[in-house]
Amino acid sequence: MKVEPLDRSFGAKVSELSLPDLNQDEVQDIYKLWLQYALLIFPQQNLTNSQQIEFAKNFGAKDLKDLKSLIS
Repeated sequence: MKVEPLDRSFGAKVSELSLPDLNQDEVQDIYKLWLQYALLIFPQQNLTNSQQIEFAKNFGAKDLKDLKSLIS
């Protein structure tokens, strides 16, 4: 995983990883980066709607059926 800060205190680009294939250690690393930078950009990730929902579940509500209805 490669992290490139966009500014000294806000935002970072995170690359050299595959969001659908993260292990728990990588999820924890991303969470810590999110707390540090507030905004994370993951370039060149082509996620399906289901993959996006699964990724989001790592960082918030586990029940996202309302979101599923919006993107179906």
